[in-house]
Amino acid sequence: MRTSQCASAFRTLQDALTHAITLQYPSADARLAISTDASDIGIRVVLEHWVDDAWVPIAFFIKPLDKT
Repeated sequence: MRTSQCASAFRTLQDALTHAITLQYPSADARLAISTDASDIGIRVVLEHWVDDAWVPIAFFIKPLDKT
């Protein structure tokens, strides 16, 4: 039996999968950049390379910070 909750959950999952960022293997001759962001609740790092006039992600690192 399909409920409205199931339908909503399916649409949310479908949206997340169709808009997910695809990581690439690094190009040997591309410029690299590391972007960082930190707050009281977490740290985020993105490694990107410059391909076809755009920064493309290679790797992500996300670390939530605990209260201690």
